[in-house]
Amino acid sequence: MIVIGVATVIGAVLVGRSLQPPLSTWNASTVALLGATVLVGAILYLLPTVNEVPDGFSPILLWEFGSPRSALRRSPGPRWACCSAT
Repeated sequence: MIVIGVATVIGAVLVGRSLQPPLSTWNASTVALLGATVLVGAILYLLPTVNEVPDGFSPILLWEFGSPRSALRRSPGPRWACCSAT
């Protein structure tokens, strides 16, 4: 999915630049962004779903692992970004 996303961004930039002369920069960027969004949405729809949680996995353990408190412990970068923005 990462390769598809990077290829879509590169394609959107190329399409936006090629549409810039007939359209304005704003309209070309909007068309390229909408096209990339539709393309990624279609690819996500076509890809198979993945269920990474086995049948016997404890939902309580999953809840504790995904709690906001543990997410804050694992994400120092966004916290520093919020602190530096103020």
